Amino acid sequence: MGAIGILSSILTLAIPVAIVVLVVRAVARRRSGSGAVETGTVVRRFFSYLVMFGLTIVVGVGLASLLALALPDPNLLVGSSNVILARSISFLVIGGAVLAGMALWTRRLLDSDPSEQTSFGWASYVTAVAIVALAIAMTGLVDVLGWLAGLEDFEPSRLANVIVWALIWAAFWMLARRRLPGERNIVHLVIGSGTGLTVGVIGLAGVMSTVLQALYDQVASLNSVDRLADELWRTGILVLVGGLVWWRYWLSVTVRAGRGVIWDTYVLLFGVLGGLITAISAGSILLYQALEWLFGDPSAATAADHFSGIPVGLAAAGAGLWLWWYHRAVLGPSRAEKRHEVDRVYEYLAAGVGLIAAVSGLAIVFVALIEAMTPSGIAESSSATNTLIAAATLLLVGGPVWWRFWSSSQRLAAATSVEIASPTRRVYLLGLFGVGGVTALISLIVGFFIILQRLLDGELGAETLRDVRVPIALLITVGAVAGYHWMVFQEDRRRAPARPKAQFDQVVLLGAANGLAAQVAEVTGARVKVWRRLGLDTPPLLEEEVLSALAASASLFDQPGVMEGHRKVLVVAGDHGIEVIPFDD
Repeated sequence: MGAIGILSSILTLAIPVAIVVLVVRAVARRRSGSGAVETGTVVRRFFSYLVMFGLTIVVGVGLASLLALALPDPNLLVGSSNVILARSISFLVIGGAVLAGMALWTRRLLDSDPSEQTSFGWASYVTAVAIVALAIAMTGLVDVLGWLAGLEDFEPSRLANVIVWALIWAAFWMLARRRLPGERNIVHLVIGSGTGLTVGVIGLAGVMSTVLQALYDQVASLNSVDRLADELWRTGILVLVGGLVWWRYWLSVTVRAGRGVIWDTYVLLFGVLGGLITAISAGSILLYQALEWLFGDPSAATAADHFSGIPVGLAAAGAGLWLWWYHRAVLGPSRAEKRHEVDRVYEYLAAGVGLIAAVSGLAIVFVALIEAMTPSGIAESSSATNTLIAAATLLLVGGPVWWRFWSSSQRLAAATSVEIASPTRRVYLLGLFGVGGVTALISLIVGFFIILQRLLDGELGAETLRDVRVPIALLITVGAVAGYHWMVFQEDRRRAPARPKAQFDQVVLLGAANGLAAQVAEVTGARVKVWRRLGLDTPPLLEEEVLSALAASASLFDQPGVMEGHRKVLVVAGDHGIEVIPFDD
């Protein structure tokens, strides 16, 4: 009953969250006017697809359990087999019958109502089942391959899980390709790509770590790994399984899919930024170990023992660098010619990661200096050496990363007003100012409280300085960061171009590409909406053509008697180019 317990826990968490999401979506659509979905339809979709998801899992568990009973298992008792048989048949008879009825009803809805196929509920159901089936099948395949390699004992349930859940995954893979529009299926493709990539990269790092560990043991004359072949098999199986899934999802489909917010987010944040953080973290550990051995107080007696973690660190750094390099190559050189908002999210997040590391190192330096100024700190100066080495490591790693991305953003901000107007840049600056300001304020309060308490107790002295070393260090470093980013924000406000006089009250883009709405809003000063045409493909709206058409049509509203008092337009790509159609709702 483990699967049922897990499913129950998932549903317990999912139901209240989903209800909140549905309420918010219903309110938003009601406010948006046209194209709103009735509340009853939204509730029906939520509960029907939630029940279908649960029934699909129940039927899959029943099929896998029934198939496992058909395979020889010497550890299975007769009594327990009867329990499993009764449970499996119950799952299949009851769950399968209800699921079949709901599936036929849903198919008729999909055929008769085009909006059903593009609904959030339908996309969520297909995506959730496909990903759950994929995860279970991958886990079972790893176990089965481990058994074939002689690493695991045979368990029928694992082989049954591979067969049943792989078939379920294949069915929903085809269902997603046939019944989910491209923009809805991209979530499924991206999650599957990330799942395969994560498992494959973990296995790749394991293979490299095992090989490097064996080489290191030989060079350092340490005891080599007794089961080197077994470790290579275990990690190699992860590479094989993860690589197969990644090939099926990413290399064969997703990498060639149309780029959008979700695709860019996956590549930039998961691939590029994730690989960069992994490589930086592993490199920092290796650098710290080297500095600690050269200048600090290492705990290990020999260099061989002290640097025994080098194989793991190098493997993690290598895997992270590959992730970073590959996904940057996927983006191609054209990304440098025209920045999108997701590019900015990646670069400002990378700058933030470097800044946090550098500021942490600087704060540790101040803490160590204050400790050294106190009598007890002088006595413990030898143990503080490693602390200073850790601070130097954070500064040496975080500082260049922050400067690389921040200086690039500053050059772009100095060259174009588009960078200054970027919402990502504003969130970055205000976020660092806010978090830094609050942290500095809390540090000031804590430090003042400690000093006041020591003063009232008559214990104010050199030890008090040691007690407030952390608040003082945070006040200096984080306060400086907050002040600097506030000044940059104020400078951006002074240099930002004046908001244009609104040419339109509202602009509706029919089938717009991602990012176009924000650009149109910035240029025209209008409220911009994006509509999707159901059941039909619309030609893409290109930025230059849309802005030119809007500029040319603005004179329509200056003519007496033409849409007087109403400045709303619908922008659509027609057979003869971009059409700007005035309307009044």
